[in-house]
Amino acid sequence: MDQASISYRDVELDHPTLSTLVNVFEKMIGYPEAIDNSMYDLTSFDKFKALTQKLKDAAEREESVSTIPMSQSEWTTYEVYASHAYDLKDDLTADEVAVMDDINAFKGVIFK
Repeated sequence: MDQASISYRDVELDHPTLSTLVNVFEKMIGYPEAIDNSMYDLTSFDKFKALTQKLKDAAEREESVSTIPMSQSEWTTYEVYASHAYDLKDDLTADEVAVMDDINAFKGVIFK
């Protein structure tokens, strides 16, 4: 089994939280110049776009709760970009900020 297929962390999110996370990540993709580019040393923007698509695919299933298994690389990407969502500042709604606060507090993360 290759490393990419091994689940390192499972993230379990209810549908509204997952949808909001995808919206925030898509804002970041649409406005990359707003993001502190020092984080690109940790993980690439292409990996972030691929992870966002994975999350979007999960959100489109509209399950009440989605469990998204993540490889170590995906987990690193998730953490790095989630922590930089605040770089969007005025482009986030109060609800988006609240969701990102929960995500950055690791709510919904199943540690193995």
